[in-house]
Amino acid sequence: MKELTIQDLGSIGEFVAALATLATLVYLAIQVKSNTKTSRGNTHHDTATAWSELAFKIGADAELSAMNHLGRTNPEKLSKEDRARFNALVDAQMSLIENIWVQYNEYNLFAKSNQDRFDFILRSMFLTPGIQQYWSSRSRGFTKEFRDYIEMDLALLEDEKTN
Repeated sequence: MKELTIQDLGSIGEFVAALATLATLVYLAIQVKSNTKTSRGNTHHDTATAWSELAFKIGADAELSAMNHLGRTNPEKLSKEDRARFNALVDAQMSLIENIWVQYNEYNLFAKSNQDRFDFILRSMFLTPGIQQYWSSRSRGFTKEFRDYIEMDLALLEDEKTN
């Protein structure tokens, strides 16, 4: 049997270091994947919670619920004060929707099925005259990319209505 030289021991050391590096990289890849999944879950939970809380507040307050319904269906019947309250309410809803949209598009945090649900919610909102009026007067408060998305979605909605 041949005696190991310093060079042989160095080669063995390099090999062991390479294996340790590979094992570390595999471990880190698993951790990143796990953290990404957790982050996506937390983001989905947080946005769903925020949306639910807002919907609950509207539903639990009869006056707010009535004002919201009137603002969506017959916005011209709102008083000046209720128009301001309605705009603030829709500002909150649209800011939340924009946040969800950013999370989906910038960070790819939602599945395609959530995008379909998201589009359904948006289209349902924009079928009402009050939301259409709101958007025409207040859309500049949102990012250009989000406005473009809404405008494209609204164009699709118009195409669906005419076809």
